[in-house]
Amino acid sequence: MKWSKLNSTWQSAVANNRLLMISNVGLTGLVLVMGLKLAQTHERIIIVPPTVNTRYEIDWDGATSDYFKDIALWLTGTIGTINKNNADYVVTVVTRFMDPAISKTVSESLRTYASNPSVALNSTMSWFEAKSIVWEPPTNRVFVSGSLFSQSTGNRSASKDVTYEYTMQMVGGKPLVTAFTSYEDTPHTLTWQRKKDEETP
Repeated sequence: MKWSKLNSTWQSAVANNRLLMISNVGLTGLVLVMGLKLAQTHERIIIVPPTVNTRYEIDWDGATSDYFKDIALWLTGTIGTINKNNADYVVTVVTRFMDPAISKTVSESLRTYASNPSVALNSTMSWFEAKSIVWEPPTNRVFVSGSLFSQSTGNRSASKDVTYEYTMQMVGGKPLVTAFTSYEDTPHTLTWQRKKDEETP
């Protein structure tokens, strides 16, 4: 074998090996980038439940207003049934949707309400009937207003107007309440607050 031919073949093999090494490095980098991208990508789910007339669009960190409004309505309906007999169940269900920062406070408030003598001694059944649900985009708040009814055995039902206020957001694909309060008044929206400020001397 001639030296020139051997040298040419050797140089060609070295060049091919270099190309293969470069392509392998490139493919490895591409796989890593794609893997990282897939790890950070979350699907958007569109749900059309049979009991509603609209669809929900749920992202990893967001959802349509109808979804938040229906979650708030469901939570309010659950809270509205609380009494001394089902307090543990209601607290367990409701606090699953509460941010850890407020979960303990909400739990204590619900238990305090259920153990209140006016509720624990007189109310054997309670329920909430919603009259309006307002979604406020700038603050991510949902206001559920309606009447909270209570009735004891053998007596007529009593009611009071209540507004439940939720600040909600999607965290890791799950609806989470980051602030919660209730009051016997109209919804404390930004418009309500502005009017209140204007009335203050």
